[in-house]
Amino acid sequence: MEYLCVKCRRLAETEQCPWCGSRETKEAEGSDYCYLSEWGGEEAGALADLLNLNSIPFQTRKNPCDTKRTYYSFFVPYRALEDAKDTILTQLSGSRAAAEGARDDSGPFDGDEVDRMEMVELDGMSLEELRAYKDRLNRTLKWVRVQEKEWKRRTTVLMDMREEAENLIDEIS
Repeated sequence: MEYLCVKCRRLAETEQCPWCGSRETKEAEGSDYCYLSEWGGEEAGALADLLNLNSIPFQTRKNPCDTKRTYYSFFVPYRALEDAKDTILTQLSGSRAAAEGARDDSGPFDGDEVDRMEMVELDGMSLEELRAYKDRLNRTLKWVRVQEKEWKRRTTVLMDMREEAENLIDEIS
């Protein structure tokens, strides 16, 4: 069974989203829009054109980013997800767009992957592999910075709520 995170729209095999940590998930249904991938710049336009040409409905969301390049998350109905992935692989494979724009399987490293990292992994990689690896590291660092900002915001909310609770306790006692 695949679960759809209500918050980030990613699919997961567990009831807690491994991407954003939300426990708000539901069983994925055919009409649910779910995350396909994230593309930047001209590649985002190319993907939109391909999805339209293949009659695959989609939605996009502009992602805030601290780089000069604008990235868009693409979402497709769950029932069209495999067709959309096939479209990307078959029609963009080997192209510059596929190498530089797609961020699906090459998304941020997860915690376990980071814990297992060693410099030795870099030995023997081709220039193309090293560049892709570096890009994935950069995406992971960006993701970590976004998470840090979100947790700082959450910490502020928690501290404000704790202070409010303490004030109410003092008033009542």
